[in-house]
Amino acid sequence: MHRFIARRIALAVPIWLLISIAAFGLSHLARTNPAEILLGGVEASRSEILRLDRQMGLDRPLIVQYLDWLGNAARGNFGQSYFLHASVASVLWSHGIITATIALPALLIAVGLGVGAGVVSAAKANSRIDAGVTILSTFGMSIPEFWLAMLMILAFSVELGWFPPLGYTLPWQSPVAWLSDVVLPASTIGLIQAAPLARMCRASLLDVLRQDFIRTARAKGIPERRVILVHGLRAALLPVLTSMGVVVMLVLAGNFVIEVVFNIPGLGYLLVNSALQSDYPVIQGGVLLIGSVVILVNLIVDIAYAWANPKVRYG
Repeated sequence: MHRFIARRIALAVPIWLLISIAAFGLSHLARTNPAEILLGGVEASRSEILRLDRQMGLDRPLIVQYLDWLGNAARGNFGQSYFLHASVASVLWSHGIITATIALPALLIAVGLGVGAGVVSAAKANSRIDAGVTILSTFGMSIPEFWLAMLMILAFSVELGWFPPLGYTLPWQSPVAWLSDVVLPASTIGLIQAAPLARMCRASLLDVLRQDFIRTARAKGIPERRVILVHGLRAALLPVLTSMGVVVMLVLAGNFVIEVVFNIPGLGYLLVNSALQSDYPVIQGGVLLIGSVVILVNLIVDIAYAWANPKVRYG
């Protein structure tokens, strides 16, 4: 098991380096100059722009800028924001907490609803319930997050007035206000991501229920509910577990769209504004942070899968 974990960590290092190259390179593809924007655009003189470029280190070769930034980023120092006048690490932390408090409930909704619907659909295969779950999951996989978000706002905020349409409150400031603010965005993301999980869980469980050990369990007189939930579901969740890294990535991607729609100052909201302002340090740090989170989640998923299925460790 220790060798398996060491191999996975060794594979994660070059992936992290590739993400850092992409984060640094893509942010510099834009033609805009942060120094020129800070000095007021076309009204700034060429000498003032060159002077500020030297102060921010933008006049150095890109490879030198990248190596300097990478060394600092590996120590947790992502530099200073050009426009927010604060360290990038503190900015990412304050906005990342907001994103996490939406992404975690959304992930719980997606996994709970997706796995539950998949189990019910497989247990009631070829029934009306199965057909209903299939139709709803297909519909959920076909609609974009922003469209469902606008429908949720119209239905539950404008028409019914149950939840606020915009804004956000931190959970430690007011748990009740936070819960009210997070219901719509988290439910929107969770419902969208529950759809593919339900389809995957249904297909996996149906395949497991045809196996010999399930027929043996039924022949012993074990109740059908126990056969499905104890014997079948554990084996069926292994393929679902392998996709959890992708699910987390999709939750984060959907979260960024939802933050803009609901006017929530999370990471997505921050990165969109930073891209519009050419705030390179925030863009680079944000992309590297998100990539690191995805790598970490995939590493945890690999370890959990190897623990649940020892054959992987010896393969």
